[in-house]
Amino acid sequence: MASVELEHLQKRYGDTLVVASLDLQVRDGELLVLVGPSGCGKSTTLRMVAGLEEISAGTLKIGGRVANDLSPRDRDIAMVFQSYALYPHMSVYENMAFGLRIRKLDPADIDRRVRDAARFLELEPLLERRPKALSGGQRQRVAMGRAVVREPAVFLFDEPLSNLDAKLRVQMRIEVARLHERLRATILYVTHDQVEAMTLADRIAVMHKGVLQQVASPDVIYRQPANTFVATFIGSPAMNLWPVTLEADATVAPGAAGGPTFRADGGCVQLTLKGNLGAAAAQLGPGPATLGVRPQDLEPCAENEAELRLRVAVVEPLGAETYVYGNAAEKPFAAASSRDEATVERVASPSIVRLDPQTRPRLGDVIPLRLRAGAGHLFAADGLRVDASGAP
Repeated sequence: MASVELEHLQKRYGDTLVVASLDLQVRDGELLVLVGPSGCGKSTTLRMVAGLEEISAGTLKIGGRVANDLSPRDRDIAMVFQSYALYPHMSVYENMAFGLRIRKLDPADIDRRVRDAARFLELEPLLERRPKALSGGQRQRVAMGRAVVREPAVFLFDEPLSNLDAKLRVQMRIEVARLHERLRATILYVTHDQVEAMTLADRIAVMHKGVLQQVASPDVIYRQPANTFVATFIGSPAMNLWPVTLEADATVAPGAAGGPTFRADGGCVQLTLKGNLGAAAAQLGPGPATLGVRPQDLEPCAENEAELRLRVAVVEPLGAETYVYGNAAEKPFAAASSRDEATVERVASPSIVRLDPQTRPRLGDVIPLRLRAGAGHLFAADGLRVDASGAP
């Protein structure tokens, strides 16, 4: 296997900048998932690595060798496309063997590679069939087998599961994970599906509008998003983001020592930020900010403990859990009561909470909620996450 290094990689179409100075390394034997919404430049990046798109600026290295001017066949890569791209007049065996025959490998070696890949991908009973006699999942396994027999230095996957139904996507995610585990292959995998990214990746690289937003393990991406875009893109349903304003001279409950308070017009919601979030709020200073709370970090509570009252607008029962969408019920709250707490107030806007599957509120019900201890994220005015020390 080999590493892949992208140094200040750019792609332009005329005056349009599609990929902006991308710096990224796929380590030897790593499965790195490039994820982002449609149009963010992830597939264009993959095609530049494959040699299917010309690099406008920057350097591409594969296995430590500069590959900018190498033809696709000389880059020692194998690519699995979104479309299966199988030859309809050839059998499964012939489809998998075709690229090796073009390279004029020894027939015995070709046969060994094809049958080894077919055994691993459970395609042995299908080797004599043609693509029209295969299901979508079987066709995708053939496309993967065609890449595997190449024994390349790097595998490239371009949204390979997007044409499959939900059940087949789960099965094929397992196949890709097995492929990586068995071969310890270097894989650059492109998808817009965050579930694929979270379940498959050793590391995730999040892109938005041609710019790399964050590169980290799935756990870090989820628990410590670098900015509001990553926070809302990774995680389903999306994180609640509440715009607030931090005032320098906040008023707190009588007898309290004083502390920072978030204010916004309306004052229908008040969330108490303790510990690390309170410290981050104090360090951030006066001005606009954003509080982010994931749906599972809000929990039902007694009425007198409520920090938010959600008026139910939509209920989604999903079997293992129930998601409730609604707006904050308009009722004022008391201010923070200690030095290490900050109070958030905001106007009513759509919010999401995850509830126990047995909980089935009715439309119009008001649910008292509070923030789980240690939960939540604070983002500065520029959208960057602020940690407990106040450093973005």
